[in-house]
Amino acid sequence: MEQVSPPAITKTVTALEAAGLATRTRSTQDRRVVLVAATDAGRALLHRGRAARVRLVAGLLADLPERDRRTLHRAAELILDRLGSAGRR
Repeated sequence: MEQVSPPAITKTVTALEAAGLATRTRSTQDRRVVLVAATDAGRALLHRGRAARVRLVAGLLADLPERDRRTLHRAAELILDRLGSAGRR
């Protein structure tokens, strides 16, 4: 887990909320818990950012020989498998 302090998270969520990208609501089961959710605008921004990163990486990899792209694909599969295994521990 990232080492982010509660004040830093609060400041970040406050900025996201002010920008209309996120909302906060208190848990009805535990008043100490604050739930944060992306707004429609926040989800759209995330989608645009992901799409831009995909285009960037695809452009960077496009000129690689097929063999190198297959090697990278296999390495990515191995990493994702390890991450999945770590989440189940």
